[in-house]
Amino acid sequence: MRGKHGNHVKASRQHRWKAGGRVGSSGYVKVRVGKDHPLADPNGWTYEHLVVWVSAGKPRPARNEVLHHINEDKTDNRIENLRIMRRDEHSQMHGQAISDADVKSIRLAYANGTADMATLAAQYGIATARVSKFIRGESRLKAGGPTSKNNQGKARAAQKGD
Repeated sequence: MRGKHGNHVKASRQHRWKAGGRVGSSGYVKVRVGKDHPLADPNGWTYEHLVVWVSAGKPRPARNEVLHHINEDKTDNRIENLRIMRRDEHSQMHGQAISDADVKSIRLAYANGTADMATLAAQYGIATARVSKFIRGESRLKAGGPTSKNNQGKARAAQKGD
């Protein structure tokens, strides 16, 4: 019995209940499969694309493998949109698709105010979150160009000088 009186609303009668899956913080759809399911995490959830893959009779990806969404849409979990890849190939495909010169150009355009993150993402064919990481200096620091961390430091130094 949960709670003091045992009369708490559960599951679909609860006001925050959402039928079907939910999109996790990584952008992938998660579905409830129950704690006893072989693909489940400790709370009984798993990624929908993994369920689709295994349900189609394909082997579960090994530790050095990932399921790649061919059209880059993390919510499109049709079997024809999924393919298994080695983790290093997948990282190389997504991590090196943009040159250091392009990263520097992104930082300069954003710092100069000539483009916002969404425009830059569309222009270079990458996710807005990735553009944001470049601008904040959370990745590809060696590419050069101004980052918001650098700009914040300059702004603080200017305030102290006033």
